[in-house]
Amino acid sequence: MKTTYDEWTKLKKVLIGKSFKVTDLLENTTLKILLDYENEVNLRYNKYLKNPTNHVRTTAESLFDIFDIPSVNALKKVHDETNEDLEALANICKTFGAEVVRPNLKYGIERQLEHPMQCRDTVGKIGNTIFEINTASHNRRIENFNHREVLIDEFQQGARYIAMPPVMTEIAEDWDNSIDDIESRNTTANKTIKIYNKSREFIGDTAAFYKCGKHIFHTHAKPNEPLDINEHSKICITENGLEWWKREFSEHEFLPLHAYGHVDGKFAILRPGLVITWHEKYVPQIMKDNNWDIVLIEESANFTGKTIKELCEERGLKNKYPLEHLLGVSQETRFDCNVLSLDENTIVTSGYDKALADKLKKYNIDMIPWVNRWNVLWSGGAHCCSVDLEREGELINYFS
Repeated sequence: MKTTYDEWTKLKKVLIGKSFKVTDLLENTTLKILLDYENEVNLRYNKYLKNPTNHVRTTAESLFDIFDIPSVNALKKVHDETNEDLEALANICKTFGAEVVRPNLKYGIERQLEHPMQCRDTVGKIGNTIFEINTASHNRRIENFNHREVLIDEFQQGARYIAMPPVMTEIAEDWDNSIDDIESRNTTANKTIKIYNKSREFIGDTAAFYKCGKHIFHTHAKPNEPLDINEHSKICITENGLEWWKREFSEHEFLPLHAYGHVDGKFAILRPGLVITWHEKYVPQIMKDNNWDIVLIEESANFTGKTIKELCEERGLKNKYPLEHLLGVSQETRFDCNVLSLDENTIVTSGYDKALADKLKKYNIDMIPWVNRWNVLWSGGAHCCSVDLEREGELINYFS
């Protein structure tokens, strides 16, 4: 029986996502994905681009070229290079002996730029149970059709296969472009999940949960009871969503974090007794009580030397992030800790941080840098773009 109970033991089978290949799309779908996106950029953000300057073409700065002069070719380049990078991630996993499976892209069902690249958000596996969940995004409701053949293969190989009840509530997303600060915009965005909660819908992003043997950590799941914190991450679990997780995986103990968003943007467990994070406040108390070692990542979280905030302000976008519903902001997604463990001594990182590498050498952990050239657009690291389907670990209480 092929099982997975943790995030760090030897990886034996993994799902790696894909982006749509633009050349394989029907003409009208290509226009929908690319030109509609171009129009959105022109209509919503060009008014903020005042005397843009030319930068050296680095990853983050190339992103802003799209906002300056959006074109079909430029956006096609994003998809093509993303697929090249995801293929590289798959090859890294294969080199370390893991079986790799990929989505079977279903053209004709995609909506705008949503695609089955960040599979960690919508599907998962715990023990011998493969499952699908609902996110709060309408655009992702049919994304899992692309993963369906992988999930069915798991079922035919003996896995239990379950899915959350479908979402029925219609939410009209009304973004107020007059709001200047990202905190207020985020508050507006979180109204969606509150409406879902009031309607008793089942929402619970897989990436908002993190496997640790007998325990599963998760972020805040009471939309009607805000936390006493101010951060950019969004609520992504309703109360019924959390209850669904607890009932389906009743052999586990669920531990809440004092945080919003996805857990893999907060910390990563590299082995029992060792966790990396970009802020100690995100380390669960049970780890501190058990004297786990905590490796802190530097606070800068810069992309090619500059933060998204700095790049925006250079272009006159004070307190504004272009298309922030697609763009990762550094306060939410720290790609440095969004790692995919190949075993207890090897991790795939989204880029290379020498300071972090030096710290991990003391624990005999090697970093394999993986470059996702457009991760600041997709807001996803190596962990986001993968789902572990089999690891060597067992159902163990690591805190007993």
